[in-house]
Amino acid sequence: MHRRVCLAVLLVGVVSSLDLRDCDLPLGMENGDIPDAAITASSSYVPNVGPQNGRLRIERNGGGWCPKQQMKEGVREYLQIDLGTVHRVGGIQTQGRYDRGRGLEYAEEYTLEYRRSGLPDEEWRKYRTWDLKEVSTNFALEYILKV
Repeated sequence: MHRRVCLAVLLVGVVSSLDLRDCDLPLGMENGDIPDAAITASSSYVPNVGPQNGRLRIERNGGGWCPKQQMKEGVREYLQIDLGTVHRVGGIQTQGRYDRGRGLEYAEEYTLEYRRSGLPDEEWRKYRTWDLKEVSTNFALEYILKV
């Protein structure tokens, strides 16, 4: 069975000042503080489900980001969010594409990867918890992941 993955994301974490009082504050995916230009993707099914629509609780256009290809083994699609400065992300909330009840599509599994620009080794790394477990999760239409 082929499924189309659709996703909306909210990042929660410490702003670049690393003031721990800010640890539970959203970083801007829901309220627009992270600009559309900072949200890119490997592809989009059509423009109205482009990466700029991958914001939590936003029903604009298609109500989420959907990649062009249907997901199957060997297909790798991604949604990338440039935070602009170094942040410690303390949580991620994701939801599927609801589109006012017309599109009940969501990712059944995803992995979290990160990189720090400007360092000699700018490779993408899979996020691991303190006990070195890879973050890879299943979720339904809405899911909150604390990292």
